[in-house]
Amino acid sequence: MLQLGMRREGEAAFQEAIEWYLKAAEAGNPQGLTRIGSLLQAVGKLEEAEQVYREAEAAGDPSATTLLSYLRTSRTPSRENERQNRGGRQENDGLGRVRGFAWLGIALLAFGFFLVMAARPGSGTPECDGETMEPGDKCISLTGNRSSYTYEEVMERYEAKEEAWADGPPPQALIGYGLMAVSPVLFVAAVARYRQVKDAEG
Repeated sequence: MLQLGMRREGEAAFQEAIEWYLKAAEAGNPQGLTRIGSLLQAVGKLEEAEQVYREAEAAGDPSATTLLSYLRTSRTPSRENERQNRGGRQENDGLGRVRGFAWLGIALLAFGFFLVMAARPGSGTPECDGETMEPGDKCISLTGNRSSYTYEEVMERYEAKEEAWADGPPPQALIGYGLMAVSPVLFVAAVARYRQVKDAEG
């Protein structure tokens, strides 16, 4: 029966081969189970193959012991590589979050500072191309959007900002201060996450 199964296996009639191998095993020949394990291993069903090899080994086939040992050895690197790859993905994800927290903190700090500075009153001395303007002067910019403004218009904007700050920071500045206050929290979160990643590596 074992020879018939091997013949059918050689003809690629695997289902019939398995039937003959099972008959051989039922008749007391454990090599039938070993041959079934080989077929399962060939199609990638490693867990099923390992189970059948164990049955053949328990039934007294020494070749099953050899094949079982080889199967376990061949599977170990794959599992180890899988663990390493999983660890690498987790590390990359962890460091990616660290960078995300840090860059977000920098962005909020910079934008908050910009909002505060834009809301603050000017120096009180309007300038045009680096030169101090005087009452009645008009500045015409020939670059960019080619805007123009007078000394009086600039002073009105300065005075409006000063009046806004007289009763406390205007809403724009408060938003800026709020963003700047949040940024240290993100930096702390980035440091904490970085330590978690390094502790996991250790």
